[in-house]
Amino acid sequence: MNKYILMTMGISGMGGGQMYIRNKMLYMENKGWKTFVYAGLSGEIVIPELKRFSSGIDPVLTSSPFVYSKKFVESYVKKILCDCDITDKDNVIVETGTAHMSYWGELIAKECNGRHICFLLDERNDLLVRKEYIPFFYYKYERNELVGINGKALPLLFRGYKNCCDKEGPALPALCQNVVEDCPIPSNINLNKADYTLGSIGRLEKPYVPYMIGQIVEYVKNHQNKTFNLLLIGGTNDVNRIEEIKKATGNISNLNVVITGYLFPIPLRIFPMVDLFISSAGSAGVSYGQNIPTIALDAADKKPIGILGYTTSHSLYRDGEEIIELAEWLKLIFEENFLSRHSYTPKKNDNFELLKKHDKFLLSCKEEKDYYDVMSIRPSGKDMIKRIAAFLIGNMSMVSLKERINNYRTKSNE
Repeated sequence: MNKYILMTMGISGMGGGQMYIRNKMLYMENKGWKTFVYAGLSGEIVIPELKRFSSGIDPVLTSSPFVYSKKFVESYVKKILCDCDITDKDNVIVETGTAHMSYWGELIAKECNGRHICFLLDERNDLLVRKEYIPFFYYKYERNELVGINGKALPLLFRGYKNCCDKEGPALPALCQNVVEDCPIPSNINLNKADYTLGSIGRLEKPYVPYMIGQIVEYVKNHQNKTFNLLLIGGTNDVNRIEEIKKATGNISNLNVVITGYLFPIPLRIFPMVDLFISSAGSAGVSYGQNIPTIALDAADKKPIGILGYTTSHSLYRDGEEIIELAEWLKLIFEENFLSRHSYTPKKNDNFELLKKHDKFLLSCKEEKDYYDVMSIRPSGKDMIKRIAAFLIGNMSMVSLKERINNYRTKSNE
């Protein structure tokens, strides 16, 4: 039997990563593959199709395998294979979506003689992977078993290591924008009658959010003769971020802010209510796909790339576009009729055909199977601290301690 194991840090909440996992799971099941999903972070699962995988969430997976004892890891990997009822006759592919999960994916694939593909869904893997761990990813790259979400993802990861893909790396599309359905609008979305309604789609802990809020507040305060709604379609577990938003916008009489929390699906009828969206990456493509003017923000410098379909086709990183502050863009659009003076190119519809590119990538992998010795990786930084803790108090006690620390931090922020 063909079996496909997807591993990611979290399937709770709502974001591009969760939506991609949902789409890839459905795509593989439609092709006749039996599919499994594993994650490390707990929380409310918002996407209905992912709820049946709640038993695959385990805090053990929030730490790299090489912080645990070899015996514990061997037992845990065998447990996953047992849960998936994998036999010698099965054809198994493991796909991991983060650098962290890729270490587990390699071990699981090795144990069942399967194939392991690292599809890094994060844009800034240089911030997530210590230099000491790069040889593992170079090994996967040489076997054509490593791919990024865009052409810059792998160059950022390798940081010049062995001159590997200095300019452009292999990339695949992550279908994650099919989140809109014709359904009722939740009762907590109350927009006032206003001159302008701004919107944003995406998790509120994203780095660009403080800049975006600050620029909107600046523009709104300078136009007291106008009224504004700001609709934030998204949520966060970061209580501090919510408080920051409320503090920045709370005492502005001509601004009404609505935070929906995690929302899936997004009601189709919301989009005509919004004059302008401001988002980044795949989230920007959602409103662009509904033909609502959308300013895309750069994931690196957090500033506007441009208006999708008008001045740019990029939603993640700029490619030579002039930097214009968001408050200035609002002036150009609302006061100087910028949109009417420029031509518009509609977005091409995303569909499951995009995922056929993933099938082609699989065919490019080295035919003979081989695996990196993950447990030979010497942990450093925080991983070394975890390893020492696991040695002193035991593997599961370390996991429990980590969970208690995280819960304490969460409660301290409330």
